[in-house]
This record gives sequence, structure tokens and C-alpha cells, in this order.
Amino acid sequence: AQAPRQEEAEEPDSQTPPLQAIREAGAQDRLPLLIELLTKVVSRVMGYDGAATVATDISLTRMGLDSLMTMAFRNQLEKKLSIALPFALLSDNATLEDIAAHILGGLDK
Repeated sequence: AQAPRQEEAEEPDSQTPPLQAIREAGAQDRLPLLIELLTKVVSRVMGYDGAATVATDISLTRMGLDSLMTMAFRNQLEKKLSIALPFALLSDNATLEDIAAHILGGLDK
């Protein structure tokens, strides 16, 4: 198994924290922005060159993330978004779409 990459997905042009940018986006733009961020982070953890190779409707497990990679993915998301994510969410056959829905569901609370 490949060791997870620890560096964060970079967003060089953005000075606004990602979660703030998602909150401030219009309702129709929130999901695409969050999915883009999630695909960048999971791509980085998996060692892919770009987010285009990541399917948003396939579970992390089916994508090939083992428990170590899943933890690295969770840690990077928590750091990037400044939120806590339950490990069970990520390990329960969750897709990136499921994770995005969970995060978006918590934005208005």
C-alpha cells in the first residue's frame, strides 16, 4: 500500500478560508465548490496528479483508500475546513457526495 501524502491540497489564489468561501457562495454553488475541494484533497492523499481521476459517487474504500489514507484525508479536511468530521462518516462506505452533504448540512447550524 502506498503511504498517504501529508501535504495539503493547495489553493494558491484564494485568501478566503475554504469553508467561509463555501458559506458565502450562493446555494447552487456550495456543493460544486465543496466537491472540488474534496476531490483535490483525496487526490493528493492518493497520490494522483489531478482531481479529474476521482469519482464523487464511489466510496472511499472502493477508490482504494485504506484506513491510514482515510485518516490522512480526514485530518487534511479538518485542518482545511476547521471542522470536526466523525471517522465513522468516512469509513462507512461514504462517497465524496455523502461527505459533502454531511458538511453542507452542518453549515447552517
